[in-house]
Amino acid sequence: MKKILICGEGEHDMGKKEYCPRQNDYEIYEGWIQKFIRQIKPNLNIRFEIRRRKELTSFTRGKNRLTLKGHREKAFYAMMIAKREGYDAVVFMVDADTKDLKQWQEKCQEILEGFAAVKTTRLGIACVPKSASESWLLSDSKAWATLGLSDLKALPTEPEMIWGKRNDPNANHPHQYFKRICQKTDIPNNKYTRWEVAELSDVNVIEEKCPNSFVAFHQTLDKI
Repeated sequence: MKKILICGEGEHDMGKKEYCPRQNDYEIYEGWIQKFIRQIKPNLNIRFEIRRRKELTSFTRGKNRLTLKGHREKAFYAMMIAKREGYDAVVFMVDADTKDLKQWQEKCQEILEGFAAVKTTRLGIACVPKSASESWLLSDSKAWATLGLSDLKALPTEPEMIWGKRNDPNANHPHQYFKRICQKTDIPNNKYTRWEVAELSDVNVIEEKCPNSFVAFHQTLDKI
């Protein structure tokens, strides 16, 4: 059994635990991160735990507090939790929020430097979709055909390179692009659709369409 801590933005990427009074237990709904990991490591028995990035707080106070900037700080806290609570690996997810290769690399490096500030042998995995997570989810045309999309040419040929104004419905920002594809497919633009797309998508196809960010994610996962 491998224990993996996932630190992400929210339910759309990490899923959720929901208490069920009738069963007096928690229902586990896995996000697209877990679904992709299970595809990549199908023979590995994994237990996932999730933490929102915004909930990661300082372990040190006052003069002893480390001066880590950007995503380094949160990645450091995530790895400290993994060390303290006995996880085998940490997956730290954040969108690149850019199609620029250099900026994507810099964001990945920030996360890795945060991990490295903790003295431990636990594996730190930077999960940084370029341009955003919707790029990965727009990669597999067969997945979308299964969901009912008839115009498969509407999907991007280079998902990592789509970009535009975040709040412009006609722009090619991944959030807006994903929303329009959902509209064409007549399905809701929500977390449940993202989970279903991830379940249906083939990680090998995503690797072909997203040769920078998804390949890097896959290669690091292979070290578990």
